[in-house]
Amino acid sequence: MRGQLVEFDYLITPDGLEYQFNTMGQRFLVSEVSPLGMPGIDVQTQRSPFQHGETALTYALRPRLLTMVQRRQGCSRQDFWDLRQDMINHMRPNRQTAWGAYEPCHLVKVLPNLRKWALDVYWTGGLEFRAKAEWDEWSAQDAIRFTAYDPTFYDLDTTVHNFNLIASGSEWCFPMCFPICFQAEDTLDQTVVITYTGTWQAFPLIEIDGPIENVIITNIDTGEKLELQYSIPIGDTVTIDCRTGQKTVVNLAGVNLVGVLSDDSDLGTFHPAPDPESPGGQNTINVFGLDTANGATEVRFYYNTRMIGL
Repeated sequence: MRGQLVEFDYLITPDGLEYQFNTMGQRFLVSEVSPLGMPGIDVQTQRSPFQHGETALTYALRPRLLTMVQRRQGCSRQDFWDLRQDMINHMRPNRQTAWGAYEPCHLVKVLPNLRKWALDVYWTGGLEFRAKAEWDEWSAQDAIRFTAYDPTFYDLDTTVHNFNLIASGSEWCFPMCFPICFQAEDTLDQTVVITYTGTWQAFPLIEIDGPIENVIITNIDTGEKLELQYSIPIGDTVTIDCRTGQKTVVNLAGVNLVGVLSDDSDLGTFHPAPDPESPGGQNTINVFGLDTANGATEVRFYYNTRMIGL
């Protein structure tokens, strides 16, 4: 017997409410959310003197325009008005925790393997509820249109890799007339191979717990690095946010530390790379730092796998 296809679509509002588009009963999608495949692209070209045609230089993904039609069934005239208000209340653009802010909703597609892929979307049309001449049994039905200005999907489950201290320092004592001890530094020097399964690059968020000095984080396969020319004290954490729209370096107090990055650091582009940029999606990440403490120093590497389309 063939099993039932398990796919659900729902929206997470900026203030954290979850709105189901399909409850298999009084609420369901008349049309599927589309398009979910490849986004459009704009190609940048140039033409040299006496050249026929053009040479393609690079490209940029276009925003993704999504449409769907939802129907909700009521049992009375008051239900009809209540359902309309509920739909509008969840989609309205001012559903923000701070007045005047404009944060996206998260449109989620759950696949049959229960993996959840999300798009950051903004409501950009529909739900006008124009009057209809025909009787429709107290139902509320209308199109909903979203725009995903970043058209790539991301896994709602965050991948985390921890880099812990491998102590190389030791204490050396020499017999003299009075004890003199030389304490070698403990060094964090760890390499991890990350298998990235996405089809679009993911920009990570990295947390570094002190004490540690002169941290260098390198993706050996892409040649990109992040180097902090700075000493992080014990009890403090420096966060390097490489995500699109962020690109910040701050400590626990919120102090901007982007100026302590070396001039050749790749804050804007540092990423685990998909195949074939890194063959097989294999990314060799090395973390190095001096003057660390076992049990305190730790580097955490977070990212959400991204797909160019579903």
